[in-house]
Amino acid sequence: MNTDGTEQTQLTHNNVNDRWPVWSPDGAQIAFTSISSDYLSDAELFVINADGSGLMRLTNNTTQDVFGEWSLDSQRIVYSHEESSSTSAICIANADGSGSTQLTTTGFASYPNWSLDDTRIAYRYHTGYAFDDIWVMNADGTGQSQLTYTNGVVYHSPPDW
Repeated sequence: MNTDGTEQTQLTHNNVNDRWPVWSPDGAQIAFTSISSDYLSDAELFVINADGSGLMRLTNNTTQDVFGEWSLDSQRIVYSHEESSSTSAICIANADGSGSTQLTTTGFASYPNWSLDDTRIAYRYHTGYAFDDIWVMNADGTGQSQLTYTNGVVYHSPPDW
């Protein structure tokens, strides 16, 4: 739709829950999460052209793939891949779904966000009941380091650069 709310156009036409849309920086595509049943089960990442054509599934498994974020060059998407109810990893893939790579290996990492130069990724790391800290790493998964140290019950918002 336009910024004033006019000319709204529905892009997906299905009976599932499509949410968390994110425009590619070049404005050509939108990445989003599609949830085929209840929230705690299967969720997959999709990309669609801004005009509603070219719907493409990026992930295909029995767990949650959510919170996709585009790289500045619109060539890669970083996302959260839930392996179980207590384990989630940050993954990265090419915008066509190829080359998926898991960047984090332990714990519950979520809400990834690219740095403004596409070289680093900030993310939220769940360290215990209601304890979330902000971490950063290089775009290849190396150099993971903790930025915040929660000493009480705090939920940090998703990180942003």
